[in-house]
Amino acid sequence: MLNKLESRAALYSTLALAFAYPQEGMDFELVVLELEDAVALAAQAGVSPDAASLRASLNNLHSAIRQLPSSDFSPAEEYTFLFHRQALCPPYESSYSLAGMEQSLADISGFYRAFGMQMSPAAHERVDHIGCELEFMAVLCAKEAHALRNEMLEQAQICRDARASFLRDHLGCWASAFASRVQEKARLPLYPALTEILASLIASEAEDLGVSLASALGESAIAAGTPEGEDMSCD
Repeated sequence: MLNKLESRAALYSTLALAFAYPQEGMDFELVVLELEDAVALAAQAGVSPDAASLRASLNNLHSAIRQLPSSDFSPAEEYTFLFHRQALCPPYESSYSLAGMEQSLADISGFYRAFGMQMSPAAHERVDHIGCELEFMAVLCAKEAHALRNEMLEQAQICRDARASFLRDHLGCWASAFASRVQEKARLPLYPALTEILASLIASEAEDLGVSLASALGESAIAAGTPEGEDMSCD
């Protein structure tokens, strides 16, 4: 159980990094190595569905990275093309839901505060960014593993319940739609390969937690968009 939680924490955290803006010189091979370590840990924990599907996705990611030197676009150019606000594949939960944005962001911020997590002002991102939500799930997995290691069963259950609630009400509602949109719109294979890993992880997590994932509202919600320049970052 501990290995499983630690592998999930590593997967979530590494994906959060991969969906941040790629700084100049960012080595995606290091991202792959960290993902491979997490998958190996999952295999040691006996999580065979995780390992099988994730290894297949990692092979696709390896192939995508090998193609980068000969590509017409850099990862930074592709990131801007896909993920900049009002772009083709918004990386924000509120872009995939017709629920009130302020209420949704307030709920997400409440989850973060309850577990001692606060975005750095330097991040210049909203709390519903895909990377922020992935990092929060990593924190929950790590906290649950720590609680179990120290036989704090009540605290571990609180973390597990929060994982299930956040997956059901937030990340799991839109990750699949986000992944599908990236698969459709991307020019380079890099981000589709990363979203394959994301979709596999979310599906496996939902199965483990017994969470039924609702479909995101998709195109109509994306068309509504987020007002350009509106600052909804977490203080």
